[in-house]
Amino acid sequence: DEINNSSLCLLGNGSMDYEGIELQKYIKHVRPWIFWPRYPIKLENIINKHGLLDYHNRTIKSLFIGNYENNVQLKYRSSNSWKDVISEYYCTAGNKHLFTQDEYLMKIRLSKFGLCLRGFGRKCHREVELMAFGTIPLITNEVDIKSYYDKPIENEHYILINEPNEVIEKINNIDENEWKRMSNNCIDWYNRNIHSDNMWGNLINNILYKKIEK
Repeated sequence: DEINNSSLCLLGNGSMDYEGIELQKYIKHVRPWIFWPRYPIKLENIINKHGLLDYHNRTIKSLFIGNYENNVQLKYRSSNSWKDVISEYYCTAGNKHLFTQDEYLMKIRLSKFGLCLRGFGRKCHREVELMAFGTIPLITNEVDIKSYYDKPIENEHYILINEPNEVIEKINNIDENEWKRMSNNCIDWYNRNIHSDNMWGNLINNILYKKIEK
């Protein structure tokens, strides 16, 4: 009923190619929106307290921390193929997590690259959490990185990975200067779109001032 009575829908955790198309059966104007960290205040507090690390102080080359609690997550995260190509790979079954949220975020802070595997939805907290710390996301095919109102750009904000055997070659081809450039792009993207200083203004401007296509 809320959808039927709305004039605009901003799509958070969803894909314009799937959920967006489904929603357009009920509401004409559906726009891509942002997504956000699982614990935004905690993330920003860690950055404020500990700061961001440069290339040489990041001791983890590539990282994945996740789990699967349902059959959808199991489908996309149960493969062991990634374990051989990611420096630190942790994927657990069930709702008991291997790391606390603080430990998880501090691991991201120490990492140069972070693998993104699809979870229950086509967007994930992980992509924006990585970019907040300047950790370059390795985006796999099932992850929707395009359904953002300010779309991250391949090779500017993230690296596209089609299959596990591409990981090592692609990240080894990124030297320190290229990594710094992409890392800074990620930090800028997060601060511009999602940081608490800017997100509310972005929301209001998008609703009030962006022209609705006829």
